[in-house]
Amino acid sequence: MDVPASRRGLLRRALFQVHLWTGLAVALYAIAISVSGSILVYAPMLGARAHVEWRGVPKESVEGRPVVTTAQAVALVRQALPGRTLLNVQVPAEPWHAHVVGLLDAREYRVVFVHPTTGAVSPPVMGRGAFIGWLDRLHSNFFSARPGRVANGIGGLLLVLLSLTGIVIWWPGRGRVRRALRVEWGAGWKRVVFDLHNALGAWLLVPVIVLSITGAYFTWPQVYRDLVGRASPLTRRTAPRSTPPASPGPALDLDVLVARVRAAEPGRPYVRVDLPGGARAPYVLVASAEPEAPAREATTTFIDQYGGHVLEVRRGSGAVTRGDAMVEWIGPLHTGHFGGPVVQLVWAVLGLAPTLLAVTGTLMWWNRVIVPRRRQASRRTQA
Repeated sequence: MDVPASRRGLLRRALFQVHLWTGLAVALYAIAISVSGSILVYAPMLGARAHVEWRGVPKESVEGRPVVTTAQAVALVRQALPGRTLLNVQVPAEPWHAHVVGLLDAREYRVVFVHPTTGAVSPPVMGRGAFIGWLDRLHSNFFSARPGRVANGIGGLLLVLLSLTGIVIWWPGRGRVRRALRVEWGAGWKRVVFDLHNALGAWLLVPVIVLSITGAYFTWPQVYRDLVGRASPLTRRTAPRSTPPASPGPALDLDVLVARVRAAEPGRPYVRVDLPGGARAPYVLVASAEPEAPAREATTTFIDQYGGHVLEVRRGSGAVTRGDAMVEWIGPLHTGHFGGPVVQLVWAVLGLAPTLLAVTGTLMWWNRVIVPRRRQASRRTQA
């Protein structure tokens, strides 16, 4: 049944008001989340260049000298920083690189670097540097933990609302779509701003919706999992548990565990060891070809913290069903951390879309509302 033209016009005007005031309300949010997100696409690369003075020494300086082992690095950190909870240790792929130990320092995650030959322990710092750490906290929760993360999730859903209302308002009719997708660069600047907002909103509709929906996942992951599970079952995989012995035995040699995993995974030189966080927790050794490779590109080995025997080995993606694959790809689709530098560049550029739309939309509102009001006020003053 056709909708009368009067009702279509009323619906369009109502959606325009929703789009306008929602856009003005979230403009600053969109700019902050957009710019920070585009930079964070390169967080692994930028983070690897932070704290270079602690990350290692020249190769020739370790030749013929004993280097600090993983077990020694953990012991040195516990001695230098008593009372901290040690979470993990990144085992270097080369002997002249430092061990990187992650820990809780004043309830915040920090890392320390252990010098490969002297065993000197650095002060606790943000692993990717202060700037990337600041951007990460801004992008994830606006420096306010759970309340900020919830606000971030709501902001992402509002961007979805803006995208959907915007495409309805933009729709010019079948015969004029091609014109509505272009920008008349030779027109006045106000017309250029109008065309940019409309054309960019149409061209970037899908990327903005994808980035917004996947971003909200980090606020409500279980809600997303439940929704995906209705379409395709999800596989629940829990970590295996260690079995405490009847009587305490000798402590496991962490260096032996690392050597065992490296021998089993010769093509994955980087190993991260997650230390047991409880009496039943296992050692978790993650071997990968790159220092921060995702789980789908790594081998995860669970080892009993008492007996040292392997409890389970997971190679690559743990996706069993389509639902598992969908959940597994939500994070990479948001961050762009897949596919190499070309994908990262595309994601960094697409991540700026909310900023462009927020700026052009605000300029349109300014030209249409604020400028005429100022002119009227000026005329009244002169009269």
